[in-house]
Amino acid sequence: MHPALVIPEIVLLILHSGLEFSDVVNAALVCRTWSEWALEVRWRAFKIPIRAVIQVLAPVESIPYGMYAFQGEIAQVQWRRFVETSKKITSIVVDCKLVPTIQGKFLFAEKTHGGAPFPNLRRLEILPHLTNWSTVSLFAVPSVKEVRMEAKFPNAGALVAMVDKYLPFSKLSLESLDICLPDQSDWLPDIRRYPSLAQLTCHISEIRPKTWKIIGNSPNLTHLSIREEETSVRDDGEWDGVSVKLPALRKLVFANETKSSESAILHSVMADLEILQFDLPRGPSKSHQTILAHLAISSPRVRLERVYSVL
Repeated sequence: MHPALVIPEIVLLILHSGLEFSDVVNAALVCRTWSEWALEVRWRAFKIPIRAVIQVLAPVESIPYGMYAFQGEIAQVQWRRFVETSKKITSIVVDCKLVPTIQGKFLFAEKTHGGAPFPNLRRLEILPHLTNWSTVSLFAVPSVKEVRMEAKFPNAGALVAMVDKYLPFSKLSLESLDICLPDQSDWLPDIRRYPSLAQLTCHISEIRPKTWKIIGNSPNLTHLSIREEETSVRDDGEWDGVSVKLPALRKLVFANETKSSESAILHSVMADLEILQFDLPRGPSKSHQTILAHLAISSPRVRLERVYSVL
């Protein structure tokens, strides 16, 4: 091996250069020194499935109904090793169900064995159709600033609503929330719980007055991005009387342009919007002049950006 490849600064620079997960794992097999560095990068730089996290603590076995359980009790030495490893983790994917007793074991171990896990966890990705609220709550630690929820079948909105209802998000100071529910139009989490929320990304079936009002409950929102699945034209009558205030919003992005997105803008008061962006699969819309005329009153600095995509 070349002498340069045992210099920590050089090897870590390589490992942090955007390698794929499999490449980092292969690097861990080169030698003992590289293994230590590569595993460090693996924990810090990649989204870690919770099964991989839990298996650091104790052996896990699969049981019926798609759930996982510990094979034994948690010893003090195991918990301390687990907490030390958890300090390296910054992003977790909650993609399975853990039996309810695991939550009790976590809380018991934290009190008796010393140390709370995941002090540096910043990003939580939740797949509600694969997990449950008790599992998610284990990882909803105060350090989390970004949450992404993605569900992939029609009744997933009910599952995500359950997570939102029971999950102790009140202890989180969320700054970024990404919701991917392409089959839902009438559900978003109660974002009034997150006064620090600055960035919201939504992938929903269609913007409706109800969802637009929910978005308006976040007074500190500065960046909002919305992708709609539906392109049907609805009667504007359902928007009568709707007025949503977004005083801090600086950038508004619509990943496609629909009648609903136009209605949402025209029924909003945006104090100082700077960028309105449409990612369009076609040419400019005639409604842009109407939209800009509406925004010119409250947001004289607004700039319209069009990003055209070829289908």
